[in-house]
Amino acid sequence: MRETASKAIRGEALRRIVVDCRAIEENLGTILRRLGRGTGLIWVVKSQAYGFGLDCIRNVSAPIAGYGVDDFSAAGEVLARDRSKPVYILYPIAPKFCPEELRARVWDGSIVPTVDGTGRIDEWLRAARNAGGEAFDLQVKVRSFGGRFGVPPEELRETIAYARRHGLGIRGIFSHPSHSTVSTADEIRRECEAFVRLARAADPEASIHFADSACALKGVGVDLDLVRVGMLPLGLLPEDVGWASSLKLAITVYARVIDARTLQRGEGIGYALPEGNTPNVAIAAMGYAHGIPRMIAQSGHAWWRGHKLRYASPPWMEFSALALPQRDLSILEEEVEILGPHAPPHAFAWQAGLAPEEFVVRLSPVIPRHFA
Repeated sequence: MRETASKAIRGEALRRIVVDCRAIEENLGTILRRLGRGTGLIWVVKSQAYGFGLDCIRNVSAPIAGYGVDDFSAAGEVLARDRSKPVYILYPIAPKFCPEELRARVWDGSIVPTVDGTGRIDEWLRAARNAGGEAFDLQVKVRSFGGRFGVPPEELRETIAYARRHGLGIRGIFSHPSHSTVSTADEIRRECEAFVRLARAADPEASIHFADSACALKGVGVDLDLVRVGMLPLGLLPEDVGWASSLKLAITVYARVIDARTLQRGEGIGYALPEGNTPNVAIAAMGYAHGIPRMIAQSGHAWWRGHKLRYASPPWMEFSALALPQRDLSILEEEVEILGPHAPPHAFAWQAGLAPEEFVVRLSPVIPRHFA
């Protein structure tokens, strides 16, 4: 007969996310100290701050130059939380995708759109004229040397001149490495130097930026006018190396154990038989419906009372089965750390075929977030 134990959960949350805003502040301070004199930092908070939740903005105080996002709706959400800094759209998106209620924020410079050529400039000029204005600021994105979208390098000078002729302000010229996470520091540095020569020749006065988080880790582009970092302030690392090892992971994902049992031989759990000799399991209330990828079972672990708990099988929709070294019913109703300082994504992401940020950007927005 199967040995099992369960209790009624007494009103506590089955799962929750704690965001450590003080750790984010400290991480931003660490990054800022590594930048060149006068170099500003754009904090990239796209995808709801990589799944941490945009409300972390309200609770973090740091001398940043602005925020970076992926679309205009996200820019509006950022401005609802902090109107003191500009929000940069990091992709060349047409004005028809900017909600009407946010276009005034473009004209007053609170939101800075990005263009990828004279055609996109014309679209924005028509939108401005329809709103009764003409002058506004923009950024120009240069297609990286690996082929990502943006204005072709050979068309940059004319694009800048076209914008200037129409009285538009250039808030920045930017690009990024073609393969930032796999290129060597020397390869990225050569790309950065080529971009700087191109941008300075097109407009000696405009602010330029090239560095993303991967560049910053390698010390490339950190002395230009601006850098853009999104994962590093959150402590999401491609790997735990060098100076970045001092950055703190600023998120902990908890799930409560709702059942603990001893399996009989041949008894399955979730969608599969348990892997290895796993008679004792704890069932945590966190599954792929909440954003935890099934591949986490390949190399990941949870954490409880000083112990790593490997996954007994891939998570199913609502739950995950964790292998217990021995039958221990004291885990019942306790919280286990699914992701956090003791189970950091970079420790097992690549082995599972995923980037570390993929473990957090998918976290369900309905999971309660607490900003400490």
